[in-house]
Amino acid sequence: MMYIGESNRFEIIKLLGKGGMGSVYKAYDTQLQELVAIKSINHNYAQNESVINMFLNEAKTSLSIIDKNIVRVRDVHLFNGDLYIVMDFIDGIDLKQWMKRHQDVSLRDAEEMYTLIKPIFKALSSAHKVTVHRDIKPANIMIDSNNKTYLMDFGIATVIDGSKIIDEIKEKSLPVGTKNYMPPEQKNNANNIDQRVDIYAMGVIYYELLTGDKPNRDNIALASHFNSSVTVDLDSLILKMLAPNREDRYFDCLDIIADMDAIFNGVYRSKRWNCKIDSSMVEIIDENFVTIPKGYFYRGSGMESTVQVEKPRAKIYLDSYQISIFPVTNSEYLEFLQDNCFDYSEEFEYLCSERPNHPVTNISWDETLDYCKWIGGELPTEAQWEKASRGKGNIYPWGDEFNEICCNIENRIGESVAVDSFEAGVSPYGCYQMSGNVWEWCLDDYVEMFYKKRESKSRNPISVVDGDTKVIRGGSYDFVKSSARSSYRYYAKRNHKDENIGFRIVLNDRG
Repeated sequence: MMYIGESNRFEIIKLLGKGGMGSVYKAYDTQLQELVAIKSINHNYAQNESVINMFLNEAKTSLSIIDKNIVRVRDVHLFNGDLYIVMDFIDGIDLKQWMKRHQDVSLRDAEEMYTLIKPIFKALSSAHKVTVHRDIKPANIMIDSNNKTYLMDFGIATVIDGSKIIDEIKEKSLPVGTKNYMPPEQKNNANNIDQRVDIYAMGVIYYELLTGDKPNRDNIALASHFNSSVTVDLDSLILKMLAPNREDRYFDCLDIIADMDAIFNGVYRSKRWNCKIDSSMVEIIDENFVTIPKGYFYRGSGMESTVQVEKPRAKIYLDSYQISIFPVTNSEYLEFLQDNCFDYSEEFEYLCSERPNHPVTNISWDETLDYCKWIGGELPTEAQWEKASRGKGNIYPWGDEFNEICCNIENRIGESVAVDSFEAGVSPYGCYQMSGNVWEWCLDDYVEMFYKKRESKSRNPISVVDGDTKVIRGGSYDFVKSSARSSYRYYAKRNHKDENIGFRIVLNDRG
């Protein structure tokens, strides 16, 4: 029988695991008469100051975090020249083992998988008040016999404020963590990380639970392609967690919990205004329209594009106008048809029942004018559309760098999505879906070199000669990535109907 501690306090029952630096044992505390887990340092590292510092850091950090879903460190023992950490014993398996036992992805329901790891998000929210874990992975998440989950192993966590322990990782810029769960910034600069490295790792874990595999960093296949329980909104949330640029990632685990709960409770749409909108720029007319203020903005492309029909880039003036936040939906268009006693097919009625909040398509340019007249508005001019999309001069609605989590493009989903999806791609004025999903009709005739004409530089420019070819903007779910740019111009015949072309509205002057 093997014992650790003075007076044979801890009776070793069995070895639970062994790694390069140490071992973990199941033990019985003869004084408190309960099971514990004990972690030891291998003899080879017993005199290694760096390893000892990380070992002590785990104890110091865990003791400072109060959360029922974090494996609690009870004490540190020095016995016969060796260091031991005494922890709560979790009777169960780690998440890595759990996934090996439950390999059928079709049985891994998205909501059930979220319920499984939701306590870890909560635990990280508590931990992030004092530290960053830096090594979130399935092997560090325990699942007990009651299916409750716990976070463990803070050995390489950032050293907490006030600790006298040296943060060896930051001091020596050591590459730490587990490769497949590390975001780019953790690989590139160990000194420049924050809690978003843990959020990225949780994104990998949730993706892995839903798909059975880790995401390809260069081209992330949507989780919904592998698991039918994953919705479009959930796809978007996962991509936001996995954003390579940490500025595009969630910042707080509580925000993830709030969005996840909203998705699974069916109320996510009520959060449509929880996005990065400059409130000084936006006046909400009602739930569907915003005011774009009068003033100048930069129209057209600069160095980011060589396409001549988008040039020259110029500063132009527009009066204030009100534009719809979302493209017109199937249900809204059905209401128009019914109100005016227009005929419509059974197929369209079925489409409206199945996808009421998707953009209406297969509408010609001339047919959009009837709807606009009924609603008291008109199609946006090409300039109005572009300003609503880019603000004063963004390359994309969300900024100056392409980000795949912000738009439905290049057949990543393979069909249109609801108009309030891809919240990460909202424009500076609060308009959704101005990049990807479906093209949108504009009022203007398409004149290839219009930007070089004198009238294009006037106040409130518009190119209308009642021609047969009209401007469409915004790209579509099956079009090229370059069309995600707010300056991208394209065209279609006015009588053309396509499942990839919809529209939004500008209100007539209400003054």
